[in-house]
Amino acid sequence: MKKLILRFEQSDGCGVYYGGGVANDFIEAERHPLPEQDGGLREWYEEHTEEGRYNFLFGFGTLAQARAWFYDWDCLESMEGEGDRLKVYAVENDEDAVVVGYSQTVFRIAEAELVAEFNPTDLHHPQFHDTLYALKEAVNNLPTIKSIVDNIGF
Repeated sequence: MKKLILRFEQSDGCGVYYGGGVANDFIEAERHPLPEQDGGLREWYEEHTEEGRYNFLFGFGTLAQARAWFYDWDCLESMEGEGDRLKVYAVENDEDAVVVGYSQTVFRIAEAELVAEFNPTDLHHPQFHDTLYALKEAVNNLPTIKSIVDNIGF
């Protein structure tokens, strides 16, 4: 089964904290721990060399994680104004590809498939949870849909 990962990215595809993105103006050490400070990622961080960590991206494995990190509406509006996007990736949910920490999640780049994009402010839209649920259902049923289409001959 695939897990959906939410990730905020700048228009060039880099994370929003890379290269001085606008999100850097809203960092709070207690709410935004470094990976080695996130108790749920500490073991992953220690097991991977710096070079090995470059095979992973950071995002959020739950809507609660993303909303806790990006709670500031001004931040989300600023990010949107800069052209940043909230991207949703589907990743096979195994321990080699996804590690969910307490406040953030890491996922292996090579295992990730981009399945949707949203505006940053959509994160706090009342229907966003339902949208993610429907997206997860669709992503996890794709092999079944594909096999039906293949059998029909399209």
